[in-house]
Amino acid sequence: MDTKPVLVYHNAFTQPEKNAILTGMILPFGDGVYTTTTDFLHSPLKASKPTAIDIKKSSQQYISSGYDPLFIEKYPELLTLFLKHLKNGR
Repeated sequence: MDTKPVLVYHNAFTQPEKNAILTGMILPFGDGVYTTTTDFLHSPLKASKPTAIDIKKSSQQYISSGYDPLFIEKYPELLTLFLKHLKNGR
């Protein structure tokens, strides 16, 4: 899997805590530049470990086939898990 750094040039975006889980949607803007329409969702640090455990359990079968199928087929379910933990604040 290729990783790419993400730089956000806007003071309205909230910087996540170190080791927090971050999710959001970025849209292609052109010439390798992407934009987002809203702030990214990020978990409180105390919720990151239980959230990561649930997401890992739910996505285990997809990891061997790569991240594209995982995010294409499972992202809504993974987002629901993320939001459940965010709502419960744990």
